[in-house]
Amino acid sequence: MIRMRPMLYLCALLSATPAWALCAFQTSSDELSRQLDAAESAYESADVEGFTGAMDEASMALPCLTDTLTPFLAARLHRIQGVRMFGEGNNVHAREALRAARRVDPDALLSTDLVPEGHPIREMFATAAKADLATEAVPVPATGTVLLDGLGDVGRPVAQAVIVQLTDAAGKPV
Repeated sequence: MIRMRPMLYLCALLSATPAWALCAFQTSSDELSRQLDAAESAYESADVEGFTGAMDEASMALPCLTDTLTPFLAARLHRIQGVRMFGEGNNVHAREALRAARRVDPDALLSTDLVPEGHPIREMFATAAKADLATEAVPVPATGTVLLDGLGDVGRPVAQAVIVQLTDAAGKPV
């Protein structure tokens, strides 16, 4: 299970090291989606080990993507991460992840297969602020583009989770 401090360490390491240098393998966003499918299926089956294992795999695969993340997939990852954080008793980070999901895909719904009606996560998701956050400009790279949750030309949320990808001039993640 990845805790916050190791995750912060990983983020610091990623900021100083090309993502591909840390990857034992490369993966596609289709494979990431399949990992999220496995996580959702395990959660629905109350398979805690399967759920956390699939989420750990998805988290480790993220910097190894060979293609750019779509906003839909970024929002889905934030939603499922919110479910995970809630299950770990971390309501603050759960709320932040669900807010990030709503910011990226404000019209998305939580599946009742994943989160049944009346569940506290459903209320947390419904009340998550959709886009009322301060943002800051992202420095423009010398070559390529910075994508935030699969979106370009947007400000980085100051106090919210965001998935950052840097692409080369050809649009491939680096």
